[in-house]
Amino acid sequence: MKSIMFSVLSCKCPRCREGNMFKYSLLERPAKFMEMNKACPVCNLNLEQEPGYYYGAMFVSYAFGIIELAVILIAIKLLSKGPFSIETIMIVVTFVYVVLTPVNFRWGRSGWIALFFRHHKNTKKANL
Repeated sequence: MKSIMFSVLSCKCPRCREGNMFKYSLLERPAKFMEMNKACPVCNLNLEQEPGYYYGAMFVSYAFGIIELAVILIAIKLLSKGPFSIETIMIVVTFVYVVLTPVNFRWGRSGWIALFFRHHKNTKKANL
């Protein structure tokens, strides 16, 4: 059985945990990272609940970003042989944060919808 964390990090539907929430993979079309499916292709869960539904996803995305930045700062501290200037640290942190923005956007939306829909093992398009 696939876990909730697998569902969030792989951006799968929270109900069936099989269908993709987004139309394209980040590697396939990085410029279209925001395009979501209107409904899950497997279980037909409506992924566009209402206008403004994903407003709360910003907070989930922010949490992922803070965790990532904390890991980066700890890694810099542990791996560096000498002190870095604040400018160097800010450049590294900003670069990593900008690069991970599409990932955090997706994880935020996936995490937000996972808070409201639970997994059902035998969910099929036909029985909904």
